Amino acid sequence: MNYKLIKNYYSSCVDVDTYGEEGIPFFLKDLARLQRELEYQKEWKDSFSISTNIFNLISYPHPTTDGLVIDIGGLFSLEIFSDNKDSTKKSLILTPPKAFTETGNIPLKEFEYQNLIDLTSSVLGLQNHTERDRRRLRLMEDNGIKTFTSERIYNAVDSAITLQTKLFKITDSISDYGHYSYSLSTAERLYPFIDWTSILEHYIPNAKDTLDISIQIYNIEYFNELGYYATIDDPSRPIHMDAIAKYLTVYKIITEAPNLDSELRQLMPDSPFQTRASLCVEKVLDRFGLAAGRFYAMIASNGESDKINLDTIAKNIKSALIKRIRNATWLDNVTKESAIKKVCD
Repeated sequence: MNYKLIKNYYSSCVDVDTYGEEGIPFFLKDLARLQRELEYQKEWKDSFSISTNIFNLISYPHPTTDGLVIDIGGLFSLEIFSDNKDSTKKSLILTPPKAFTETGNIPLKEFEYQNLIDLTSSVLGLQNHTERDRRRLRLMEDNGIKTFTSERIYNAVDSAITLQTKLFKITDSISDYGHYSYSLSTAERLYPFIDWTSILEHYIPNAKDTLDISIQIYNIEYFNELGYYATIDDPSRPIHMDAIAKYLTVYKIITEAPNLDSELRQLMPDSPFQTRASLCVEKVLDRFGLAAGRFYAMIASNGESDKINLDTIAKNIKSALIKRIRNATWLDNVTKESAIKKVCD
């Protein structure tokens, strides 16, 4: 678990002091960065591609029994594995979105349609009836985000549903889920809509040579279709460059809504997506206990003085972690108390 991406999920979830009372300001900054990146691609590139900048803004942890899967904006899922015999050898595994295979349904259609409209409107809409709206509009202006008209909101949501439905049907229609292994150079040639080199170098910094990394693609027909549509600039098609941009925006809003403010939590109190806030507290605490145990075992043989030092270190870590969890305004009280109890056990 020493990959930079996963490490950031584990460490940042308790670094909440700067969040203040709401997550909206930080979310809008991220959304502005995503929109700028998407607009840059639309203006200067012939096809959509998932660059490192986009990857950072649309990736979410998805829990599994075997480890951590990264959901890439609802487009596909990614896993990083080390060889059991040689930890320097890494494999990158790509599959269609885990939510497709786990639920057997189209995730966006699990929501009430009007709820999707209200959520998107509550973040990007023109309305300024409340102080919350006026503050949001000021933040949008500060970050260079243009408001969405009602027509544009309906269009974005409809486009997102259409795109996800098409992706789900592609996955559902394929009976052979075999996988193929590729070298980095082959993956770059076959699937150019992913910026492989920069992502690998950024998120697997400890790999000796990214050229030696095995890239395993499960359900290649799905990724062939996704790669094909990433080059299409035809609004009449169910999937095209602009539709992907709309989908990523709507998906980000829906995924992060429960963590942003009370208004959005009322619209979506229980998110079916596993976001960083709900996953990483568990993961951090698990690894906190594991690390403390290993650390203790490692130095215990060096004498009582080291044991005393360890006890002081452990108490300071516990105290800091408890304080940060208590200040995590984006977590409900039940989750806070549960997390604090685990720290103290």
